[in-house]
Parts: sequence; structure tokens; C-alpha cells
Amino acid sequence: MSNCYKNFPVIINYSDNTTYNIYANSVSLSEDINLENSSSLGIKGSKAVFNRSAPNGQVTVDSYLTNDLSIFNNLKESNDQNITIQVGPYSCPSPCLLSSMSINIVAGEPITVQRTFNYFGELTTGTAPPPTGDVINPVVAENINISGFSDAGMSDQISSIDWSFSQEYEQYNLLGETTPKVVFREGQVQLSVQGEGLPSSLVSDSCLVPPKVYSISVSGCDGEDLGSLLITGYLQARTSDIASEQDEVNSASIIQYL
Repeated sequence: MSNCYKNFPVIINYSDNTTYNIYANSVSLSEDINLENSSSLGIKGSKAVFNRSAPNGQVTVDSYLTNDLSIFNNLKESNDQNITIQVGPYSCPSPCLLSSMSINIVAGEPITVQRTFNYFGELTTGTAPPPTGDVINPVVAENINISGFSDAGMSDQISSIDWSFSQEYEQYNLLGETTPKVVFREGQVQLSVQGEGLPSSLVSDSCLVPPKVYSISVSGCDGEDLGSLLITGYLQARTSDIASEQDEVNSASIIQYL
């Protein structure tokens, strides 16, 4: 027997009481547990198996962008560990945190967003939220305005952009507690850009080029401002792909450490 889901949101609640309803293209749930085994002396083949901590889970949500891009700038390095998520009949326990996010922008196509959350504990099963009558209007990047890329040696002829961030957390297991304590350790923002013009050299006089500010602003076909994505980072990599009877494709990768 299998369940088929359609027409209900993935509900995400942040600790500041902000709630987002995401009508996802796809959702993936997974859980695992860290098992240990210990051999026993005196009984052939006998092993004791135990778990060291609560199960670890992950939720990955793929969706179209339907609102302002700028809100995603505030999600990086927020260290919000009290996120709650409902996916259909499944609810994630706390602590739950946003571990990574990526936004893909291609001229003339809907902007897509992927979010990955990590949680500690076990999912609970309840009742799926009722269907809704909302209309989904994916944001299409008709006009992309960029700044700072001339400092990277590229022209303003940009064909696609991937903006993403990832965050790492340290887990501490305490005596008498199955759920670990989670502490933010570090993170990074990355920007990959494809367009015209070979990016600048990665170093200057054998020294690392100082970080620069890059901004990507998007508007729709009716001129509606869809917000901006920001990064103050270092030029980390550059590529140029050339093939017979095809346009040269250049790309740059920029990184910011949090």
C-alpha cells in the first residue's frame, strides 16, 4: 500500500513565530540511528548492540520560489534550533535546524529553492493538513540585475546563478539525555555564476584577492521587485569550457565564510 499526496503545504514554523507554507515539488524524509556493537567474552558469536543517541533525521524540500528572495539572506547563520516541520501527516521533533539551502536562477525559467533540515529524535504521525485552494505562481527571473561581477572579470551577460549556504553543528551527548545538545560551529555561502568573460585571476602578486561585495537582484516580467541575494566573498575558482562550434562557457565560484 502506498500514499499519494497532492495539494497540501509543507508547514515550517521558526522560533520567531514566522510560518511558511511551502507547496513542494518533492519532499524526502530519512532517519537513521547510530548503532554500536560489543563482543561478549565466553559466548561464541554473541554481540551486544546498543544505540549511542537518539535517531537523526533529515528533511529535504524542493520547491519553486513564490515570494521575496531577500528573506533567504536572513536564514543563514541564524542558529534557529527550534524549527518545527509538518510534512503531510508527519511532524519533526525539536531540536530541528536548517542545515543548507540553495537557490537556482536561470534566465526565463522558474526560480527553484532546495532546503535541507536536520532533526534529532523520531517523527510522529498524525493527520495530514486539509487541501487548500491556493494558486501557485512560480517566480520567473525575467530581469536579473547584478553588481560587483565586473570586479571578478565577468561581463553582465549572466545566464545562470546558484546561490547556496551550508551550516555545520557540533553534537554533544550528555549522560542521562538521549537528545544531544547542538552548537553552531561554522558555515559558508557559495555563489556559482555562468556567463561571458573569463573571470579574473584568483590571486594578485601571489596574494589572495580581498573579498568583494556581489549582489543579484531579480524582477518579474511586470517589473515587480523580487528581492536580492548578497554575498561578500573571495573568488575561489574559475572555469572556461570550449567546444567546436559552440559558445565559450565561463563560470566563477565565490565563497564567503560565516
